Amino acid sequence: MTAYNPHSPFHLNRKDARRRMDLVRMKISQELSLQKAVDVGLNQLRELSSKARPTMTAEALLLTLRDLLEHVDAADVLVREGSVGPARILARTVLELGAGSLYLAQQNDERMSAAKLLQALRAMEQSMKTVVRSVPVMQAEGRRVLAALRKDRINDEHSDYAKLVAAKALDANPGVPWHAAMGGPQSIAQLLNAVGLASLYDRFYVPWSSIAHGVWVVDTKAHDPQRAIRPLRHYSAFELSGVMGFLAMFTTLVGAVTQNYILPSPHQVPDEAMAQLRAAVLSLPGEVLLAVGD
Repeated sequence: MTAYNPHSPFHLNRKDARRRMDLVRMKISQELSLQKAVDVGLNQLRELSSKARPTMTAEALLLTLRDLLEHVDAADVLVREGSVGPARILARTVLELGAGSLYLAQQNDERMSAAKLLQALRAMEQSMKTVVRSVPVMQAEGRRVLAALRKDRINDEHSDYAKLVAAKALDANPGVPWHAAMGGPQSIAQLLNAVGLASLYDRFYVPWSSIAHGVWVVDTKAHDPQRAIRPLRHYSAFELSGVMGFLAMFTTLVGAVTQNYILPSPHQVPDEAMAQLRAAVLSLPGEVLLAVGD
């Protein structure tokens, strides 16, 4: 058995990884704390949920904010354990979710929001159909849940004009995102452009997509990068600050946009503060796929 080497790609000391990441995190501003971002977001979600108008846009924004916060919380768990790479994949999803929220708030169109909600409901229904077919022990419970989902979907799709329009658009454009089915942006790049954050596509979404597809495990600091495999949980302060900076600032921006849609003007985030938030997100340097070891 070979001796333990903390810099080897073939060994993993989890305690050491946590210790090293704690030291790295201490070098980064507390303003980038993901735990703080999640806690603030949850408080915001609790307040907004009790004051939201009964609109589909409000419902879609609140549900998306809740989904986004769970992904940020999961990224925080990974970061604390030293797994910065997989946290980037969650950050990619956060970017998609947040861009959708900004677009919904910008459009303020019940048909668009209905399409997002109905598409999610249909996806749940399809997933449950798969469970019923392939997991024998879940068939009875699965059929009960499936019947409830189907009833909810049918009731939703025929309950008012906005939902009827959304349902027809989704039927006519199977397999495409809700915003594309409704004649809006046809891709994530176009979605980000529509909400004034076009530069985030090349600076974050593209490199994070390559990570999501599993193509970057090379150690560029090695003497022969062509053959060097990067050790697990081996990331620098530069890489960590990039992920944490984006997640903390973007979560704050999405929360502020949601708040401004739901609350009346005296309780909204001022225009100047919103502009500063957007500027802060747009000023982030972007993701660089470097394997910079200790």
